[in-house]
Amino acid sequence: MWASVDAVAPYYQPRENNSPVIILYTMILVIVICMLFIELFVGVVIETYNNQKELMTNNRELSRIQLAYGRVHLLSTMFKPRKKLTAEYTAVRNFNIVVTEHRYFDTFIMVCIMGNTFVLGFVWYMQG
Repeated sequence: MWASVDAVAPYYQPRENNSPVIILYTMILVIVICMLFIELFVGVVIETYNNQKELMTNNRELSRIQLAYGRVHLLSTMFKPRKKLTAEYTAVRNFNIVVTEHRYFDTFIMVCIMGNTFVLGFVWYMQG
């Protein structure tokens, strides 16, 4: 990456930090390529798993209606009602329940984690 940042043109001597935009380009390229290969790997694993599951359960012998009925029956047995926390405690605990049950709480926590990861990637002056 650093060699590409210092590059000027073919047959010319490199200059230090000639094109700093290349750093951002390289980082984005590496992230996109890594994500692409992870997605491909996960896709192959899931497809293989589904094919093997299909072969082992003998679902090929069932009609479409029988398959749909089986799926609906399995889905209905998987879902269990969730107990909703009610505000019956002290004021501090009630406030915490209301905050953590809010629909944007998970998004806020994910943004905090991503921001922390981004800041940890910086190199500070006199960092050591």
